[in-house]
Amino acid sequence: MILLFMVRKLNLKKLFPIGSVYTKLILKNLTEDARYEYDRQIAELSASVRRDQGLIKVATEEGIQIGIEKGREEGRAEGREKGREETNKKIANNLREKGHNESFIAQILGISMEEVQYYLRS
Repeated sequence: MILLFMVRKLNLKKLFPIGSVYTKLILKNLTEDARYEYDRQIAELSASVRRDQGLIKVATEEGIQIGIEKGREEGRAEGREKGREETNKKIANNLREKGHNESFIAQILGISMEEVQYYLRS
């Protein structure tokens, strides 16, 4: 505990990274109880890191799934809109060929005059 306290508070990680010669010397000179406490804290920290990595992985996968579902929904909506436009265009052109005016076509399709004119031009 003392070693981890020193490492955290004094920012000795940079000076004595885990696995370095200095850390090994410090650990070698610890009492049995201090070494046990150090090992326990390292194990606890490792478990915490693994748990956090697992949570990050799950959150990332959930985020990806949400993105995929949202993309599908948007694609379907765009497809429906495009289909509606194509249908309105065909109907507007068919009604025009049968001699109906733009006002009548707009009323039948439930769209604006501008949209009717757009469909008839394209």
